[in-house]
Amino acid sequence: MFTLKTALIIPTRNRPQNLYSTLKYFVQNKIKFKKIMVIDSSDMSLKKEISSICRKFRVDLFFSKPSTSGQRNLGLKKIKKSKLEFVMFLDDDLKFYKDSFVAMDLNIKKYKKKYIGFAFNNTKLNKKKSLLEIMKVSKFIEKIGLYSSTGGQVLDSGWQTKIENLSKNLETQWLPTSATIFKKKNIKSNYFDKSFGIYSYLEDLDLSMQLNPKKNNTFLVVSNAKFVHLKEIARTSFSFGYYELVNRYKIVKKFQFRKLSFFLMASVKIILTAFSVIFNYKNIFKLLGNIVAFFICVISL
Repeated sequence: MFTLKTALIIPTRNRPQNLYSTLKYFVQNKIKFKKIMVIDSSDMSLKKEISSICRKFRVDLFFSKPSTSGQRNLGLKKIKKSKLEFVMFLDDDLKFYKDSFVAMDLNIKKYKKKYIGFAFNNTKLNKKKSLLEIMKVSKFIEKIGLYSSTGGQVLDSGWQTKIENLSKNLETQWLPTSATIFKKKNIKSNYFDKSFGIYSYLEDLDLSMQLNPKKNNTFLVVSNAKFVHLKEIARTSFSFGYYELVNRYKIVKKFQFRKLSFFLMASVKIILTAFSVIFNYKNIFKLLGNIVAFFICVISL
């Protein structure tokens, strides 16, 4: 299995039970990695428990300040000189199906010469779409090139399209890093951008563009390699609203996307976030963060 040639990097923070369940899954399904690294940024009150779990499963444990980007980068630095074929990034709050890794292994063996990265399929439970999600895939928005109903694309506006609930394999221009494997030779000189703040929002898009600057279909999401994301984070804070646009504008400038398209899409998003306040008053803080970020982006033109 590909895992025998893979270093697994798991950033974690204050989730000992999720970490335990993840590591237990590998033992129960006899999935062995060449190396497993847990990069922990938990509060002091939980570090002892995290350490105990890592000793139990005999995995390497390192400590870091809270930052998903920083934690993943620390893992990459630890394996920089090692002779491995793959690097896998894994969130600590996922639940895999029983045959997910078998399906991934089959596809990596079949397509590893064609793609530089592979991702598991996020099978989110069906839920009511937000107004923003509905508007983003409207014919008008798609016609003017600000978004697309095709999954796994990166638009000139700087927005990437979602990848989830796939019924067949999908070639993509970017990959989320929830459960993703990259060829080590391609990623060895690339790191996650730590300037994206504690949320590390869009770090996966930034890394994907580093590896795929020409926006080719360089990656593959394997439909039968399924997982469920257990934790849905409510992102309603001012800080998230701020980084939501500031980080995306960094990507627009860094990879020379169309600034006008970015500002048009950002305007649509702000208007829709304002409407969402009617249904969830807490979104007012995210809206304020969006507005402040928008003007900061304008000033930096």
